[in-house]
Amino acid sequence: MLNTAAFLEDRYPHYVSRHRRLAGTLARFLGFLFHEKRFQQFEKTYPHLEGFDFVDEVLRYFDFTLRLRDKERARIPANGRVVIVANHPIGSLDGLALLHLVRQIRADVKVVANDMLSALKPLHPVLLPVNNMGGATGRASIMAIRAHLEREGALIIFPAGEVSRFGPTGVKDGKWRSGFVKIASATRAPILPIFVAGRNSVFFYSLSFLARPLSTLWLVREMFKQAHHTVDARVGNAVPYASYASLDTSSRMLARMFRKHVYRLARGRAPVFQSVETVAHPENRLLLKREVEAGELLGETPDGVRTGFAPEGSRDRATWTEDSAGRLSVLQYVCDARQRCFSMPSGAVLMPC
Repeated sequence: MLNTAAFLEDRYPHYVSRHRRLAGTLARFLGFLFHEKRFQQFEKTYPHLEGFDFVDEVLRYFDFTLRLRDKERARIPANGRVVIVANHPIGSLDGLALLHLVRQIRADVKVVANDMLSALKPLHPVLLPVNNMGGATGRASIMAIRAHLEREGALIIFPAGEVSRFGPTGVKDGKWRSGFVKIASATRAPILPIFVAGRNSVFFYSLSFLARPLSTLWLVREMFKQAHHTVDARVGNAVPYASYASLDTSSRMLARMFRKHVYRLARGRAPVFQSVETVAHPENRLLLKREVEAGELLGETPDGVRTGFAPEGSRDRATWTEDSAGRLSVLQYVCDARQRCFSMPSGAVLMPC
């Protein structure tokens, strides 16, 4: 996973070839500084993990999670193409945690990653590599990203292309690249904004002012400082294609507007774009079937329609009907002080008994 000697040889081949002994000493020092042995031990312990299994184990190892409100979790579309854009405050575990979060809703999510993250082979099944840092992405990479969306997949992009830095207005992303707007427009995909809280150490931001490339490498050490942390996230409503495409402005300006939109989520301020509330995710069919079977059967008609109550303790106490074809309908109800129950039309507010 992490090989400092190979990293130096790949990034600085001329220096390594001219200063072999000094490069070896530097590699050993960086290996100690960035916990290389711990990475190697992790790789030995879990040699066959890849994709989401690898992501889950890394997050479990660092005990790092994202926390968000249940109402906002429902805003992540359960299906259909969508481009998810987010800030990148930590530069490491926040990306994996966001991938894990969306994976809980849908399995077809992938994340656009730069060449540094792409060096982690176990992540390849969930990555779509680009050269965010250099700003030049090959045609093959662009086509792969577009194809994923055209297959109705979900795509996570960190438009800044790097970790957030400290500036006059606090810890925020730098300029957002407009590539995500272009790919979303080309596929007519909605854009889902997500704000992720969290920050790195004061030393990291100080190092960013003095030696920006070195601070990027220092993110490896910062990752260990994020262990046992829970970071808050805010999920906005999806912005439909028609909403942002109708604006007579450039993709570069749209990128700036989406960046502003994301940071407004953090402060609970009015959004920049018009958006739509996502329909609630479909219920788990197996759990629904179990609740029906555990409920109280009220009766059955000659044509095979059964009616009953959902069991006590279920999340939404309700009546249900099931016809002979197995089609299930749920009717909410409320109860008065005498526990007499009255049917309510579909969509009415459910009051607890």
